[in-house]
Amino acid sequence: MDSLNRKAFIVFFLLLVLDFIVRISLSKEAIDPKGLEHLSFDPTQVLTVEIASGKERVTIARTSRGLERVGIVLREEGGKESGPLPPSKAREVEAFLQRICTLVRESIDGAPGNEDTTYGLDPEHSVGVRLQYKINGKEERSFAVRFGSVLPLNVMYVYASFDDKPGLFKVLKTYKESTMTLLHSLIQ
Repeated sequence: MDSLNRKAFIVFFLLLVLDFIVRISLSKEAIDPKGLEHLSFDPTQVLTVEIASGKERVTIARTSRGLERVGIVLREEGGKESGPLPPSKAREVEAFLQRICTLVRESIDGAPGNEDTTYGLDPEHSVGVRLQYKINGKEERSFAVRFGSVLPLNVMYVYASFDDKPGLFKVLKTYKESTMTLLHSLIQ
């Protein structure tokens, strides 16, 4: 009986060591996977933000008076009046810009690029963000991304398409969720 307990303990210990080794190897892959890009620029340099989903669209501009709605298109009603954002909405936009300006994307190898509808990237189902920003207060650039559907076996990620690079990318689902939350908050 004592020999059986010792063998069980050794097997249990070896399984723990194996589990530890597998966890370490997986954590290394998560830290530095191939094809991972950190996009980062200063959110205070953003001049305009446009968010569109289906037939809903809102455009926010940074003016001398602060952040202002310069255009809203709703599904049924058409347009809506523009004007300065209340302080609470301005803080929501600034927090959103902080997140979107530090986007992390991971390229997906071998995924077909032309089947947008398969990945929810068609205009009816995707949500798009376009930013106009200045680098060092001089050169004007734009940044655009469309967020599509949740990846099949990984609910943490969605498919994404970027103007600056062809192909499909994987980004955290929270980017799409915060974009939709901001859009609905600004059109109410």
